[in-house]
Amino acid sequence: FNSEINGKDKWYHINKLNECNEKGIKLIQIFEDEYLLNKELVLRKIEHILNIDRLCPKIMARKCNIRVICNEDAKSFLSKNHIQGYSNTTISYGAFYQGTLIGVMCFSKTGKSGEWILNRFATDNKYICQGVGGRMFSHFVKEYNPNSVKSFADRRWTVTSEKNLYTLIGFSLTGILQPEYRYINSINPKERIHKFNLRKKSLHRKYDLSMDMTEREMTEKLGYAKIWDCGLYKYEWKKQPE
Repeated sequence: FNSEINGKDKWYHINKLNECNEKGIKLIQIFEDEYLLNKELVLRKIEHILNIDRLCPKIMARKCNIRVICNEDAKSFLSKNHIQGYSNTTISYGAFYQGTLIGVMCFSKTGKSGEWILNRFATDNKYICQGVGGRMFSHFVKEYNPNSVKSFADRRWTVTSEKNLYTLIGFSLTGILQPEYRYINSINPKERIHKFNLRKKSLHRKYDLSMDMTEREMTEKLGYAKIWDCGLYKYEWKKQPE
């Protein structure tokens, strides 16, 4: 892994991405656990990005039926078709083609009235699903009439910020978030661990470490090292005035 223990700091991956973009190179950065745990999905995503998945059957959005699905169905589908798997959600929509679930889009309410987050979207990686994301989003807007919807795209996988699913369905780029970190452990370096699971209080309770220690001191003592991503693109859709 390109972690801090190997001299790769917060800016290593994002600097490499920016340098490639400046030279007209579209760079994808894949973490080892993504490939090991989701090899087929990773390869399908690369084929799609490179536009070499043309032999896959095509499904047009107009031939799909859109309806609300239960969280368990959404979770099962996303575990096979989304690199990050499932996330807790308020409402999940499914796109069905000839009775088969071929797309899932999930939304969560925020603390403010009329504001939502689009936190997951994926289609069956065995197909080319044209216009399905736009139709599912339109279905949600029609039913819930949101004032705004925010979403975030992983810069490691997003080869262009100007033309992608979000911009095609009416979202605008509103911000670029700095890189974030997870942890890896020297005992099992092939698994990234969310920083939420290694908070000071949690490590203090679990390992009886002194609260006078910093998070870095605690994690280093336990053999953990930070590994940084490339940050996120922030997109937002807003309801147009009538």
